[in-house]
Amino acid sequence: MKYDIYPGKKGYWRVWLDSPRDQTKFMGISKKRTDDFYTVQANLVNAIVLDDLSLIKLPNASVDEDLIHKQLFDYQRIDVIKMVQKVRVLNANYMGYGKTIETIAALRAARIQKAIIIAPKPILTQWSSQIDKWWPKHPEVAINPGQPIKGINLYNYEQTINEKRQTLLRSTIWDAVVVDESQRIKTPTTKRTLAANSIPAKYKFALTGTPILKTPEDLYSQLRFLNPLYSGNSFYTFRNYFCQVKMGFFGEEIKGLTNDEFHVEILHKLLSIVAVTNPEMVLAKGKIEIIEKLSMQQKQRKLYKDVVQLILDNLPKNATIANGAVRTLRAQQVTSCPSHFIKGTWGAKFEWIKMLLEDNPNEKIVVFSKFATAAKELQKYLSNNNIKCATYIGELDIPSRHEVLMSFQEDSDLRVLVGTVACIGEGVDGLQHSSHIAVFLDRPYSPQIIKQCEDRLNRPGQQHKVLCYFLECAGTYDRHYGRVTEKRAEDIRRALCYDESDDS
Repeated sequence: MKYDIYPGKKGYWRVWLDSPRDQTKFMGISKKRTDDFYTVQANLVNAIVLDDLSLIKLPNASVDEDLIHKQLFDYQRIDVIKMVQKVRVLNANYMGYGKTIETIAALRAARIQKAIIIAPKPILTQWSSQIDKWWPKHPEVAINPGQPIKGINLYNYEQTINEKRQTLLRSTIWDAVVVDESQRIKTPTTKRTLAANSIPAKYKFALTGTPILKTPEDLYSQLRFLNPLYSGNSFYTFRNYFCQVKMGFFGEEIKGLTNDEFHVEILHKLLSIVAVTNPEMVLAKGKIEIIEKLSMQQKQRKLYKDVVQLILDNLPKNATIANGAVRTLRAQQVTSCPSHFIKGTWGAKFEWIKMLLEDNPNEKIVVFSKFATAAKELQKYLSNNNIKCATYIGELDIPSRHEVLMSFQEDSDLRVLVGTVACIGEGVDGLQHSSHIAVFLDRPYSPQIIKQCEDRLNRPGQQHKVLCYFLECAGTYDRHYGRVTEKRAEDIRRALCYDESDDS
């Protein structure tokens, strides 16, 4: 195989192949009938295939190790050095490994003076307090300033899609842009993704413990945010290279990670270059997952059957997979919170939680649900039974969320914190000091989101094994959701090269 720079066509290389079959090794390749060579995109994947990274200019920088905080763990110091040296980095460490701290340390070591940090709204104040702790004499910090300051600007995602603010953010070349929980920009065409990509900066860091929520296509936008050379020019080319794409009844369907072992190996090499990760380490006491199979009472069982039949009766013949999935959520809501449909019918899951609390009078628990209505109804049910419960849901503003978390840690009578997966499942720290019991009213689709929720408790500072209870009503969709997440877990684990021998 021979190759050279394509004369007069920037961003492409000419490649002479030993066999036409070798063209499947490349991501983005074409050939004219009159040419004796192939034209391939100049991207990191193809440089890896050609085993010559000098073909592309990867960013690099020096690091002043004396500026790295002395109290970091050894693995964190190594991560910080890599982040600064590689300039454009995906920090994909597990939850609880200190991605926020590592990023602050990297910004300090890189002598950053003006930066944009984009994070979910609930954790902006947490970012501010961590900067105070880990960055002595840091630049000025502002949360959601109307006019960006020449310092550290903390914005939530919704603030960045404002057109006037986008213009202001694009008008300056920043020292650094950080996107926290970067799985939120996994879809290429969303406003938040386009807004993040439009901010010019030398250093770019994407932080997430769940870089792949469903399939490897989730990586594309995160890599493109860091550097288009990492992702290539086309989402569909990236998707077809790393994913198993099959034609289904409703069109193309993504079945998971590609079966092509060569492409899987390239994905591993790609991540080894652009990502900072560490093998799973014992930073907490570990966790035990327990499935509780519950029987529904007659009224709840009848409601469930009626809702399922209604779903089937009203499912149009031309239904897409997406709207079919939305409709089946109604069935899951019945198993989690039948009182949403029939007032006063609390259901088997609420009763099980009450029993758990009565049998363990000295314990606090954290409850996760996909549904805000379920969180509110559980609070009402427990209050009726003289059990103090607080909700952590999207309608609460930042000060109220902070107050709820502080109360859960300090108020011995507040025994239950129930929140939606979207709000409490990411970026929330401190729960490990108050509870070691997590209860899932319903399963999120993604196994990585489940792990993210579990690791709100299973993180440094936890003194006990974390007990993770999954409540499932017998003979319902609950277990089906479990099978879906298990299949996706296999693909995600394989894509990220996790060690399956550690599973029990």
